[in-house]
Amino acid sequence: VNILQALRERNAGRISALNTCNIALSQAMCDGDPCRVWAEIALFMRLIAQETGNSFLVKTVEQMFSAEPSFVQHYFQADRDILEDIFAGHVNILQALRERNAGRISALTGQYLLSICRALEAGNEFSVWDSVAHKTQEGDAYGQ
Repeated sequence: VNILQALRERNAGRISALNTCNIALSQAMCDGDPCRVWAEIALFMRLIAQETGNSFLVKTVEQMFSAEPSFVQHYFQADRDILEDIFAGHVNILQALRERNAGRISALTGQYLLSICRALEAGNEFSVWDSVAHKTQEGDAYGQ
């Protein structure tokens, strides 16, 4: 097996895992299960963050999604438009991954994380960024 073929197979496996997350997210949305929705969003973002090897992104995602699923339950039940936007964000990120467009992947992932934070903050009186900032100050946020 040549190196190029091995890289294609590796990339296809990762995209397949993300696609499986997207299918599970869709099912959780259809079932009206907000805790599963939160878990599927978290898994999707953890897979992407781990793949980047960027320790700041990994720490940020872990901190963002450490919230108890019951905390966001009312949030996902209240607004169907939010869920549709989340699903569209996943689809856009997957498409950029298939295209191997690093700039677009980075931009879409950043926009996606910001939109999740803004939406969570809008319905609650706390800042996602406060806990992320605190966690990253405990060590070198950019270190490996």
